[in-house]
Amino acid sequence: MVKRIKLALIATVLIGSAFMANAASYRVNSKGGAHFVSVAEAMATTISSQYYVQAGDTLYAEPGHVEPGDVTLNKKIILIGPGYNFAETGNNIMNPESAVFHTIETNSNSTFSEIHGCVANNINLDSYCVANRCRVSNALHINAHGCEITNCYIKQIYLNTYRRDLSGVKIIGNIICSYIDKYNGYNCISFTIANNTIVASSNGYLLNQNYHMCEIYNNVIINTNTNLVSASEDTVSRYTNYTIHPDLLANNSIHHNVLSTVQCPGADSICNVATNVYGATMERTFVNNGLMEGQYELKSGSPAAGAASDGGDCGAYGGVKPYKKGGQPAGIPYIYDATFSNPSENNTINATFKVRITNE
Repeated sequence: MVKRIKLALIATVLIGSAFMANAASYRVNSKGGAHFVSVAEAMATTISSQYYVQAGDTLYAEPGHVEPGDVTLNKKIILIGPGYNFAETGNNIMNPESAVFHTIETNSNSTFSEIHGCVANNINLDSYCVANRCRVSNALHINAHGCEITNCYIKQIYLNTYRRDLSGVKIIGNIICSYIDKYNGYNCISFTIANNTIVASSNGYLLNQNYHMCEIYNNVIINTNTNLVSASEDTVSRYTNYTIHPDLLANNSIHHNVLSTVQCPGADSICNVATNVYGATMERTFVNNGLMEGQYELKSGSPAAGAASDGGDCGAYGGVKPYKKGGQPAGIPYIYDATFSNPSENNTINATFKVRITNE
């Protein structure tokens, strides 16, 4: 009988050497053949279990994993999925499936946890947690200080300021297909909102009020709603102007953004910021073809090209953490080709694997 080699196991051995040499790593796959069939099971393990997940360990949600329910990380964990939308990466991945979750939540016991390369309906982050290269089809909720969201493809971000101020949050290099909004209540303080692409058809501002001492720069923010704000207003006053709320000028550093805003009356007008670019449209800014994130790459002659504070590009594909299509976590090896010999007389085979490291 010919012995079959599990590609997932080989990949995990390679992955384990690339991440966290001093902590344990475990595989999660709802299809079986891994340490755990769910992240929830991994979080519920006790010290008497065969595999015991401790704070600082890494969980690799393998391609094709589907979490059966909502999951809460109850200790500091690095959760790594394989990414998403592999068709646009140009990489010949042997198993182009995502790891899919409904809701991934962190809490006060899982401070400094990280979530990479996962697909989820919702991600809820507590203090100093990270979401990187994830696809969030409903909403990403930031519930506490110091969170970092980078290179994600997100429908919308909610800032939970219902009971307290939020501070020190970084939202960098994401594609957001709606808006960044907050629950009524307290303020957002010392945020960094940089190099995001925010596109939506909205009758409200895509960045609203109650930000203080924040730096908002190098973003592309386009409100595609061209309807009149009210029937009594002239034809230039449209929701297209509702990008960054003008009240933010008084308390924040706002510069080098590319906006759909074309008219903003008043002395405190956002249009008075000389470094911003105004009147941007989808047609003039992006290539507008490709799947998902690919349509938001800048076209030749885009007003966002070279408009950033460092002379680079505004939007998700520019800056110090440029967006990478497909969401494959940086530094993770993946098998993109394999060849096998015919079985020998003693039922052994020779196998050759080709491995690449995901770009940084």
